[in-house]
Amino acid sequence: MHTPKAIIFDMGDTLLRVTRWEVEAGAARMIELAKANPRGATADDWLAEGEALTAHLRAWKDPACLEFNATAFHRLMYGKLGLKYDITDDQLELAYWQACFGFEPESGIYEALAMLKQRGIAIAVISNISFSGAVLNWEMDQHDLLSPFAFVMASSDYGLRKPHPMLFEVAAARLDLAPADCWYIGDKPWFDVVGAKRAGMTGIWYDRIQQNNRDDDEPDAVLHGWSELETLLDINDQPKG
Repeated sequence: MHTPKAIIFDMGDTLLRVTRWEVEAGAARMIELAKANPRGATADDWLAEGEALTAHLRAWKDPACLEFNATAFHRLMYGKLGLKYDITDDQLELAYWQACFGFEPESGIYEALAMLKQRGIAIAVISNISFSGAVLNWEMDQHDLLSPFAFVMASSDYGLRKPHPMLFEVAAARLDLAPADCWYIGDKPWFDVVGAKRAGMTGIWYDRIQQNNRDDDEPDAVLHGWSELETLLDINDQPKG
């Protein structure tokens, strides 16, 4: 490991902790927003169709590291159920997100980001998610976290999921850096550590809840909280030899 020129982060349960995930509320909101519902579709109908479609997609998207975006998912859902809307698909996606999810900042993240800014280390985000980068930007902005980041990449906007190395390579190129100059930090060893290392980045596991790790996901370093990041940087700043 050496001192990075940039650190790229996962979002969910790394920068922002997931506090609410209620697909039932999302389904109810989609029915509520429909301008026309000629077949009398219910939230239960939406959930049943969604579970079936999700199971079908999971069979091929995870092994191939492919992503299926929420807009296409919703179009299939409301198309089959006969629902019609007078708002855009982008507005529908955000409305579903707002109904379904809740987040709060991880403890110590504001202090860690301020420290990185002081050191002149660039920061960015790559998130495995079917929702768009615009939705992630909206959520980050709600917590005053968006402005420090060079960009936020959602896998849905690129068609690939972590651990595919190309997502990491694209992020490094957007920062005008080589992958070797970047650290990647995330809470899921397989997606985050393995993906980063395959791309030539340093892969760091954010293990706040101190899980057990698998040998094939061996991280270059482990953080149990954001207060440890400065110490890790200081260690790597020391002259070797």
